[in-house]
Formats: sequence, C-alpha cells, structure tokens
Amino acid sequence: MKQPSRNQPTTPTRSECEVFLETARQLEADEKKSAANALMGKLAHRPRQNQN
Repeated sequence: MKQPSRNQPTTPTRSECEVFLETARQLEADEKKSAANALMGKLAHRPRQNQN
C-alpha cells in the first residue's frame, strides 16, 4: 500500500474525529469556544518535541 507523502494531508477517520471532539470537550470547548481553538490553545502551551 502506498504511503501518503509528508506534504499531502490525509483525511481523518471517524474515530480520530471523535477523539478530537472528546478531547476538546475535556478542555471546555463549547458554543463560545470551538473545539479547534480549545485544542490549539492547549498545544500552544506544550513544549516542542525535537523531531530529529
């Protein structure tokens, strides 16, 4: 099976979307704070990992 290139985005599976939304709810996402904003805010405060 051919692997997607690093530059080509992949479509998330349904279970990945469910995990995303569940995690966002744990971070207090609601109508006023979108799921993406909740998760991006959390990620912005995490230390970066070296990817070498």
